[in-house]
Amino acid sequence: MSRINFAWPWNAPRQAIASPYLTYKEQHRRDREIAALLRARDALAKQPECVRYDINRRVDYLERNFGAQRANAHLVTFVRRALPRLELVAGIYQITGIDSHLSHQLFGGRFDAPDIRFLASKLVNLTARYNRLQDMSKADIELLAADIANYINGEIGTIEGDVGRLKVLHEIYMRAAQVARHFRCQPPFMGARHH
Repeated sequence: MSRINFAWPWNAPRQAIASPYLTYKEQHRRDREIAALLRARDALAKQPECVRYDINRRVDYLERNFGAQRANAHLVTFVRRALPRLELVAGIYQITGIDSHLSHQLFGGRFDAPDIRFLASKLVNLTARYNRLQDMSKADIELLAADIANYINGEIGTIEGDVGRLKVLHEIYMRAAQVARHFRCQPPFMGARHH
């Protein structure tokens, strides 16, 4: 291939002047990526520590060894694919509130007495602790179980009557069973037809 000589240097072909700005298409793609990354970080921040820890550790590893773009892509992909499945499973076990039937059975629909307010606030507190179960250590879980058992014992203690009578025993069992079912435990001999 022969080289072409130009009579004047300004006639020689030159590279086109590159724009220092992104094109509209590149800006739009970049903005979508940033928005997806911000949504992913926000969604991950709302997850329990046990989920956040592993994902953040993996993202840090990817960023150190392969760069920020790959780490961010992994985070966005995790949030898009795996997080909905984790939230579905967590939603099955999550207690969203105290059932009105349970509230009526335990508190009689009245919250004017101080002892009733105390028991109701204790049940709300136990429910909130139960919903943080995935972040608890084994000792915290055992403490929660003991607190729930103590709450059930306290509820059983409010039942009046001759404990030797079958009707009173049944009421004691049903009260304990309702609190156990509130915490997603199926008591023995308590089928779905007994509510």
